[in-house]
Amino acid sequence: MKKITEYQKAVASHMEGAPEDLAEYVRGRLRESKGWEEGENPVTACGFLWKSSQEGEKFWDEMSYKRWEEAMNTNFWKEHTAQVERLSEGGYAEAIKAEYERLATKQVAKNSDYGDSAFEDIYLMGNTITAKQACIARMSDKIKRLQSTNLKVDESFFDTLDDLIGYIVVYNILNKR
Repeated sequence: MKKITEYQKAVASHMEGAPEDLAEYVRGRLRESKGWEEGENPVTACGFLWKSSQEGEKFWDEMSYKRWEEAMNTNFWKEHTAQVERLSEGGYAEAIKAEYERLATKQVAKNSDYGDSAFEDIYLMGNTITAKQACIARMSDKIKRLQSTNLKVDESFFDTLDDLIGYIVVYNILNKR
């Protein structure tokens, strides 16, 4: 049996008095842990995806002060447990469907904002750039942004991925015309 670190003991001690579903979740993560080290970030060690949001910060504040009911009533905790439940019940099929739905909603909104411009040819200085050519150029820009280590544009890595996927979908639609 693996020796429990001081950090694991501290987490287990902290969870005393927590509601059973929260405590069981953390105990399960402690059992599955692969050598948490003392001082390791409990956000990633517990398997949560950190969200720099007010809900995420609220959840962790409530947890640190052992305000269990308040922590479990945050959207952060509700979203996390819903995601874990989806994955445990349906494998990744449900997670894939949810991601496609999220991306579709985002892309439909962007398309509406830009007035179908991604599907139209561009006429510039007497030259025509086809919608497919423009789409390839936009995909290339997104790939370069993903490869860059010193981004000057205020866009997250995941936003860039979402945009790249969107342009791939647009290109696929253009190819079927």
